[in-house]
Amino acid sequence: MDTAQITPYMFLGGYVQNRNVGRVIAQFEDFALDGSTSSVLMMWNRNKEQWHHFNLGWTAIALHVSKTGMMALSADGLLFSADASGTREVQIDETDQGPANRGPLTDMQLIGDHLYAVGAKRQVYRRNDQGAWSRADDGVLAPMDTKSETGFLSIHGLDESLIIAVGSGGEIWRRAGDNWTQDSSPTSDSLHCVRVVKSNLAYASGENGTLLKWDGTDWAVVEPVS
Repeated sequence: MDTAQITPYMFLGGYVQNRNVGRVIAQFEDFALDGSTSSVLMMWNRNKEQWHHFNLGWTAIALHVSKTGMMALSADGLLFSADASGTREVQIDETDQGPANRGPLTDMQLIGDHLYAVGAKRQVYRRNDQGAWSRADDGVLAPMDTKSETGFLSIHGLDESLIIAVGSGGEIWRRAGDNWTQDSSPTSDSLHCVRVVKSNLAYASGENGTLLKWDGTDWAVVEPVS
């Protein structure tokens, strides 16, 4: 194969659908260097040893794959979905209180049986069983005129009994039922990823190599091994 004919990609996120199928969000590297941020959804089929791709025309920040289809989310709240019935795009919040004015969305995760999306000024959205999105940020959403970089960068939970969201300035919030409460954070570094392992164990990571551990009560810095 002539490697000069291969278009290089940058991979921005991925999802293992099953042992034979993997999906990734990608960008054409050369186009990105020229300022383009359009994403490509790519699928690897191990059985056929083939790549398939679909050009979105906008930037995807998160990807979710289920048994019935696939969804990709943009920073401004545009949701692309593909299933047996075809493809479509919808805005998860078309009001003037949504991402277009509050700021970009940053993450989307399946928690329990429902998708959650988070973003700037602590936006939180939840997708119901009928496919409609509604706000899930009562008590945590920052005002529209907030000047700081307040916002969520990551959300996770094994089910909806415990949801943790982290973000700018090291802030950490937990949701139990319908109530959000802020945890004391041992860092002011922005946290870019959180993962709940079990009901009394979670980890968060972020800027400057920061790694935090939650023991069900408190958060503490995990010191690097010397």
